[in-house]
Amino acid sequence: MHMKPFLTVVLVPLLALSGSKTAEERAALRQATEQHVAQAVANRHLLIDIRSMDSQRYGSRYNLTDFTLELRGDTVVSNLPYLGRAYRASYGTPPKVLNFTAPIEHFQQERSKKNVVRITFLTQTDEDRYHYTIEVFPQGRCYIVVRPQERDLVSFDGELR
Repeated sequence: MHMKPFLTVVLVPLLALSGSKTAEERAALRQATEQHVAQAVANRHLLIDIRSMDSQRYGSRYNLTDFTLELRGDTVVSNLPYLGRAYRASYGTPPKVLNFTAPIEHFQQERSKKNVVRITFLTQTDEDRYHYTIEVFPQGRCYIVVRPQERDLVSFDGELR
């Protein structure tokens, strides 16, 4: 298949259609997204798809798939990758690190002047104690910092589903 005809026949019309939304349609889509984000935050039910990770020692990883962070009321479901140093190793079973379901402790939520919601909480597993900070932006982008007590800090970028 020649690439030039493919670009002309398939991609050019798609690009034209995607850019053809009116200002009113874009505003309505932005408003619907902001309402979805506000409702998810108010209900304390967030499902965040992870896109990238930044670790203190091993740099950044991009285009991550199949990783999520979910808040379900008073429970966190952490399915996150981890690269970093452990200060205290667990023996026996393979470490779960950031793959667990656990109750949330000391939940706090505040809204900034720019309408960014900052959520902080603690949680604990048999391996470690974790401090999570999640910043949720009105457009659905999320920035997550996880501070384990016995491991290096790691951060993530993601999108609210």
